[in-house]
Amino acid sequence: MALSIKDSRTETAVRKLAEMKKISMTDAIRIAVESEIFHLRQELPLVDKLRAIGDQFMKQGKPTGELADKAFFDKLGGE
Repeated sequence: MALSIKDSRTETAVRKLAEMKKISMTDAIRIAVESEIFHLRQELPLVDKLRAIGDQFMKQGKPTGELADKAFFDKLGGE
């Protein structure tokens, strides 16, 4: 099976990785792609990230019962 790389930056990057790891260019491509797939699978889906942020927010403390109206914000601003 053939793979044709027509982008010089990509070819340079593959050659550099192959040289640094002392492996073939084919192995360098496989390792790079497998590594990217692994990292993408490790990322949490957005809904899970938002849930974690919400959980953290809810642990910050109980509501004070104060109204967050104009008078409240004026008081915070020292007015």
